[in-house]
Formats: sequence, C-alpha cells, structure tokens
Amino acid sequence: MTARAAGAVTRLMKRLGDPVRAGETLAIVESRDAAQFAADRTAAAAKSTLAQKALAREQYLFRQKVSARVELEQAEAEAASAAAEARRASVAAGAARVTSDGRGVAVSSPISGRVTSENVSLGAFVQPETELMRVADASKIQIEAAVGPTDAQRLAPDDRAIVELPDGRTVEGRVRAVTPGLANDTRSATVVLDVPGSLQPGLAVRVRLMPSRGSTSNAIVVPEDAVQTLEGRDIVFVRTAQGFKAQAVTIGQRSNGRVEILKGLAAANQVATKNAFLLKAELGKGAGEEE
Repeated sequence: MTARAAGAVTRLMKRLGDPVRAGETLAIVESRDAAQFAADRTAAAAKSTLAQKALAREQYLFRQKVSARVELEQAEAEAASAAAEARRASVAAGAARVTSDGRGVAVSSPISGRVTSENVSLGAFVQPETELMRVADASKIQIEAAVGPTDAQRLAPDDRAIVELPDGRTVEGRVRAVTPGLANDTRSATVVLDVPGSLQPGLAVRVRLMPSRGSTSNAIVVPEDAVQTLEGRDIVFVRTAQGFKAQAVTIGQRSNGRVEILKGLAAANQVATKNAFLLKAELGKGAGEEE
C-alpha cells in the first residue's frame, strides 16, 4: 500500500499482523497535495454549477427570441467544458483518496487479508508511491517455479504439480500459466501455480511438475548427490550384502536436484544418496569396489 501524495502520517489504523478488510483504511497522510486536489474539485464543481445556470438562462432567452443561437451554442459549449473539468477534478481527488475534510489522503487496502509488512511510523514524512504496508491474503498465494526451456514446452495450463514444503508435507497444485519468454539472466521460463489452502508468503518450496505434453519416461530417478563421476563414468553406489558397490549408469535429464537413470539400475536396487562422495573417496584410496 502506497501514499498517493507527499505528506506526514497523522494516523495509523493498522499494525503488523492485523486483519484487514477490502477497502479498509490503513493510514492517513496529511498533505498539501490533498488540499490542492480538494480545492480543485470544489472550484471545478462551482464553475460547472455556474455554467449550467448560464446555460439555462440562455435557453430561456433563446426561446423568448431575445438572444441569438450563437450565444446559446456558446453557453452549451462552456457548460460542457465546465462539467468535464468538474469530472476530471473529482476523479483526480478520488484516485488520490482525498479525505472528506480535504486535509489528507487515505491509504486503503484493495483486498482482504493481513498486514505482512509495515514500513512507516506515526509522524513520518513520506513521498508519493512510498511503500507503507503490505497486505497478503494467504488463501490466494501463487507459486512461481523456474524451469528450463525444454521442460517449459511440455507444460500446459491445468497440469498437476506437487509442492514439497520445508516440513516434509506435500500439497497438490495446478499450473495456471507458463511464461512464453525466458529470463535474461537464468534463461529459464516461469511456471505460475495455483495452490489451494494457506501458505506463508515468501516461503521457499520445491515443486515437482507433471507435464501433459511430450513423451513420458519410466526411468528411475535418484537425488543428484547419489550420482558420482569416476574415471569419466557416471556411477552410483548400490547396496549389497557386503556393503556398497560402484555401478556404472547412464543418466538422462537433471531437474530440481534429481537425475534420471536410464540404464544400470533396477527398481529394487538401493543406492547411497547422502555422503556418496565419501564412498567415492574410499575407492580412490584403492579400497576396491566393495566397501
């Protein structure tokens, strides 16, 4: 929420964490700009009223054949111009949210929710468009996930997504949109997800996307840390009765910390994930394949 004019904050109705209704005023900023908006509105309304009275008088005189048509037409033009100026001044004052006494502007929320950020104190002088507060509705949180250009082409609106929360819980969401262009710095597209329920704004999550386009894969997927490189080959460490054995594999796509294993593993195999690099180090010492 921002102030529409420069001035001093004279009232604060809401604080961090308070609930807010749509249209509710959060703060009042007393401003000379607000007084100017109010004065312009009053002056324009007075001129419009005067022009309407002049038009009514000219219409009467024209019907009585006292004045010429040109005078009537001039009065009509002046009345229309004054009415347009009155509308402009009224819209400007409304857009600035000038208070009823004309001394300040109201900072109000367009949505219902809670105040999640407060960057203002009572009496502080603020400039136009300075952010004073943020209001968020936890029931309308969206998630933005970055994907590579190839994966972006496989996604479509309404595709399923699994959102992994930091506490281990998962929430199912749906793809709402995929940006058509790529970010200049990361060369990735952004997938926008709608998620039901309440999430904390700014929460970092992991997302698994279920593309509806393109070919599907039945490949085994393991954490990226499980795949190590040994003598130019990609390997994983498979659990055996005696310990772990290095197994050469063929990998596929990498995404979000996971790797596809196209060849070299069976579904029943158990592989080392965390600290797999320690097993690789032991092999480098000449301990052999069996540890």
